[in-house]
This record gives sequence, C-alpha cells and structure tokens, in this order.
Amino acid sequence: LDTRRSTVVVAGAGSGKTTVLVARYLATLKDGVPGRPNVTPADVVAITFTDAAARNLRRRVVAERPDLDVDEAPISTIHAFAARLLRMELVARAAGLGTGDFGVVSPLERRALSRKVIEAWWDASVRAPGVAVRRVAAEWNRATIVRVLEALAADRTTTERWLATVGDSTPAALEDAWRRAFADAIQAKGAEDGARRLPVYADVAVALVAVAREVLSAIEAEKARRDLLDHDDLLARLDHALDAAPVARALGDRFAAVLVDEYQDVDPTQRSIIAKLVGARDGAPTRPGALFVVGDPKQAIYRFRGARPAAFADAVAMA
Repeated sequence: LDTRRSTVVVAGAGSGKTTVLVARYLATLKDGVPGRPNVTPADVVAITFTDAAARNLRRRVVAERPDLDVDEAPISTIHAFAARLLRMELVARAAGLGTGDFGVVSPLERRALSRKVIEAWWDASVRAPGVAVRRVAAEWNRATIVRVLEALAADRTTTERWLATVGDSTPAALEDAWRRAFADAIQAKGAEDGARRLPVYADVAVALVAVAREVLSAIEAEKARRDLLDHDDLLARLDHALDAAPVARALGDRFAAVLVDEYQDVDPTQRSIIAKLVGARDGAPTRPGALFVVGDPKQAIYRFRGARPAAFADAVAMA
C-alpha cells in the first residue's frame, strides 16, 4: 500500500482484491502521493466495472472512514466518469462537443434507437434500391435483415473491426481469402456444400458491408441530431480529448491517483484513457503513485470487446 509507487495487484477470485483497493484509496487520502501530500476524495479516481460495484466501494470507504464525504467523489464506472469529464468546458471543446451539452443513452436505449433508424433506413432504401441493397434483399427477408443490422450496430467495436477486415474487397478477392484462411475446414468431410456456396457468401458479405456502413452512418447522424452519446462515444471522445496537451495537463493536475478494479476487463480505449490520465503516454512511466490496479487475468470475460489478460503486462510496464 506504499502510495509512493504505482502498483499492479494480480489475485484470484475471493482473495480480497476490493478490500485491498479500499485500503489503497484510504492510504492515498492519508499519505498523499509524491508531489501531492494533501489529497481529498475529489482528487482520487476509482473506476469500477458496474454501478453496483461503485456503490459498494463508496459504502466500504465510508464504513472505514465515516468522516469522509464521498457523495461527489469520482467513484464510478469509466463511462460515468467519462461523461462527467466531458461536461467540463475545456474537455468538451477538445472532444468536439461545444459546451458539453449532451445526453447519454444507455445500451438498451441505444438498441431501441438503432432499431428505429435501421427500419426507417431499410424501408426507404428498398423503394429505390442500389446494388448492395438489392443483393442483400435477394438473400434475406426484412425481419432477418433488420436483426442482422441490429447485431452489427450493437457491437460497434467488433463491427468496425469486421468492416476494416473486409474493407473494399471484391467478392472474388474475399472468396479467395476465405479459401486460403479456411483451407483445412473446406477439405473436411461434409463441407462440400459450404465450399460451393463460398462465392454466394462472399457476394453477400461485400454487399452487407456497404449496407452496414450506410446504416451505421445513419445511426450516428440521428444521435448527432439529438445531441446524444452512447457508451462507446463517451470513451472515444474522452480518449481523443486527452490527446490535447491542455486537457492532459489539466486533468493530470486535478487527479492525484487513478485506482481501477477488475482491470482484466478493460478494453483498448479504456486502457488508453487510464494511461493518459496517469501520465503514461509515448512509453513514459506513470507519475509516481498515480496508478493502482487490481484484477485477475483468469476472470477476463470481455475478450470479444478487446479486453485481454495481457493488459496486465501493459499495466506493469506503465507502473
């Protein structure tokens, strides 16, 4: 719990990681960090993975120190923390948000908004269909198309990775790439029909990429029209804002330390934000005592979103 140095704690389930996090939080308030001997709850960021975990952390801090007022302390999920920072005028302007006047949509609300946009976009498109829309419509009915596009819109990180992979491939180029990538599977017994349909799959995939790009653009346009940000937007905007030297300097001066629970589940954008907040950019180490993370690589459950056990190696390098 030496607050003069940044620390990475790796421990299994039930080993008391949250207890250690609370102890580090209180030690930071008591002892400060190098260059910041006087630290208040407003100066210490504690990032949890869920709102319930944030509430629990607040309760446990107050149970140890009833004299502390942590009602307005930055103890929250990283999305709530990002929204809070993006409402600061300096950060908002660097993030392209003007004065920071925006609404936040939950994942559930974003899905509802996406569905309405998708249905309206598709119905308008089929009345004067282009090549891509005609090809997708020939393969699937409306209900299936809407479900597919909803799924693509729901996980933007994975979808953007897929769009980048397929890119501007022609059906023939995509078919060739698949044949090389899945050569062993294609040769397997019972795969003959799938192999014969590869040209069809490739043709539909290329058309779907074009449609998906249009749909995602339509969803973004609707959010912009209504001044709404979803959870992915919050992180992307904050990460971008932190690239501005005045913002990085202001937030570095404001927050003495960043504590992160369940670090195994942070994704690349979250890791980037955390690193920039503690001064670890361009290979530089963190400010002394500024970073404390706990987690268990074996419990990583969000690998599909970019979370990875190797994130702890990044944290050790930063510390």
